[in-house]
Amino acid sequence: MNSDKEQPQAEDQKAHRGAGFRYDDPFASCFPESPEYVRIDCDAIKDAASFHDVWTEAMAFPTFYGRNMNSWIDCMSDLRLDSKMTRFLLDSGQILHIELAGSASFRARLPELFTILLDAATAVNVRYRASGYGPALAFVLV
Repeated sequence: MNSDKEQPQAEDQKAHRGAGFRYDDPFASCFPESPEYVRIDCDAIKDAASFHDVWTEAMAFPTFYGRNMNSWIDCMSDLRLDSKMTRFLLDSGQILHIELAGSASFRARLPELFTILLDAATAVNVRYRASGYGPALAFVLV
């Protein structure tokens, strides 16, 4: 095996996994340069309340998170600020890759909430563009 094609050593894998990046993930090759990765278990989303539970846990939203889409947009709009609204702090050119695991069943079960999520993510990226940055969010639908 070519040495520059080998998998990283166990220490390297643990370090990247701590940032949300998993080498055992079949979709990891979609964004190998970005350790800014989070997986959302859409099968755990049953309604609006569980939607906010899942996102709060995955993103480490603050205790005062309002559990509504305006608050979601506000938290996700601070990914490039050191405001501690999420567990991520992106550089100006980085993108947070969000794997929506079970996205097809989420869309089938809760089509309105799925559409609201896409609209909210679009609003976040529009905010970043209006501030002179590139988009900060990219969904991977699996």
